[in-house]
Amino acid sequence: MTVRLPRWALKTLLVWAARRPNVRVFRLHSILGRAALDHGKRDQLHGILEWAAQQESRQNHDRALFGYDVATNYGYEQVDVRVTATEGTHRVLREAASRDPARPAVSPAHLSRARADVAQALLDRARRSREQGDLAQARRDYRTVIDKREGATSGKAAHELAELTDDSDEAIDLCRTALRLGTEVSHTGPSALLAHLLQDSGDTAGAAAARSHLDIPGKLSEADFEAAREYGPGYLERDSSHQPDAVEQFAHRLVASLRPTEVVHHVRRTALRRPYDPEVRPRPGCLALTSERLLFIEDEIPPPDCLTLAIDRSSVLRVTPSEQDDRGRTWLNIRSAQVGEVSVRVGRIPDAWLTALCP
Repeated sequence: MTVRLPRWALKTLLVWAARRPNVRVFRLHSILGRAALDHGKRDQLHGILEWAAQQESRQNHDRALFGYDVATNYGYEQVDVRVTATEGTHRVLREAASRDPARPAVSPAHLSRARADVAQALLDRARRSREQGDLAQARRDYRTVIDKREGATSGKAAHELAELTDDSDEAIDLCRTALRLGTEVSHTGPSALLAHLLQDSGDTAGAAAARSHLDIPGKLSEADFEAAREYGPGYLERDSSHQPDAVEQFAHRLVASLRPTEVVHHVRRTALRRPYDPEVRPRPGCLALTSERLLFIEDEIPPPDCLTLAIDRSSVLRVTPSEQDDRGRTWLNIRSAQVGEVSVRVGRIPDAWLTALCP
């Protein structure tokens, strides 16, 4: 039978553990976890946060991280606790990494995860404040998340803040920020709101371009289907059934790379290489022909840096097909006054939409 310790006893254990530097870490985790399980209310979790802050001030990084971790996990329903705990974790990891730059105590992946957790916790608090009618606090947290530039999380914050903003010029800028950071492309996303705002302001060209974003998932699905039809499922070279499709990989990256009035005409899953260095492994990605440019989007680099190649159509000097490779794929060599010469894989024969690049 489990014996429930009284709150005063748990607080005594915390004080006792805090004063003994030789207490093993797993024992501390047990004490903190017991405190949160037995008395997982706001005051008890705040006591754990205070204890973690004391350990942080004493440079006991392992203990501080355990305290903040317990508060994050057991205080998930209490967004204020979670914000404080995730901020503490990020702060401690950053301090631990900076103590010895030559041999950091934590990896970049740890710091990246901690930054993402802070941004998500702040976004959740902004949403709660919005639901409760505290719009001033919601706006402050949305702004903080946007400033952190945490990819799609910051993009969602920009979109949701745009919905709260009465100033249409400011809302338009927030929608564009959301798109640059790479948010989901949907009829409830920033593209739809941006199209509405631009139409109301009289910018019909910009509104048409924003509405065209909603067609991009369909175009990418067709591109995946066409590739499978030409070469069979192996053409896509997927490592497993869990690898995302073209829509999930490229839709938000492609929209993040577009200019305000740029419209995508055709897209396809493809690869890029330099023709003078054919031994180098081609870079996989997405090729898009727009009203203004030829774009190549990387599939592993997050927005807004995913745009690897952009050639203005007016700068194209020559487009010639190369010989087919051993898998029957044709590569087009494109020479441009803007970027020199590159090759893109286009399939068994050059597509009509790519030959439209010819001067």
